[in-house]
Amino acid sequence: LSREGYSVSFDIDTLRNGDFDTELLKRIDQCKDFILIVNSTAFDRMFDPVFPKEKDWLRCELSYALSKNKNIIPVFLAGVNGFPDSLPADVADVEHKNGPVYNQYYFDDFFRRLKEDFFISRPSKRLRKIVLFSVMSFLIVSLFACIVFYVSNKYKNEVNEFSPTYHSYEI
Repeated sequence: LSREGYSVSFDIDTLRNGDFDTELLKRIDQCKDFILIVNSTAFDRMFDPVFPKEKDWLRCELSYALSKNKNIIPVFLAGVNGFPDSLPADVADVEHKNGPVYNQYYFDDFFRRLKEDFFISRPSKRLRKIVLFSVMSFLIVSLFACIVFYVSNKYKNEVNEFSPTYHSYEI
């Protein structure tokens, strides 16, 4: 998504300093789309009576995103066909959200549908230009380095080919 110009935040990768909870909720405030990746154990903590509700970050993020009316897009991974029954009240409305089915074998189709059919946000043309410029710059520098390497090796071989050979003989 980043390479295509979308502004993306992934808590593990992009949150650096500051209070984790405050920064995370700020990111949710700033986003239009909230992708919820659901595997077979995603909601286990919500049903654990011993686990504190305020430490279940999936629940905290999802509840906050729902309260802010974010465009929540659930993506169900292999083996998951829907939400568990009897979700807590603060996240129960997620059951009404739609999203594309993830399939690793048809990733391109999944990715196209995610962008075209489910996202509200659009890629930043400026960011896309920056990424394109970076890729082109890398390719040009790489090509230049290959040419320099080729020319220097060719010159080295030519110098070695024509340099006189000196032999020393003992008499």
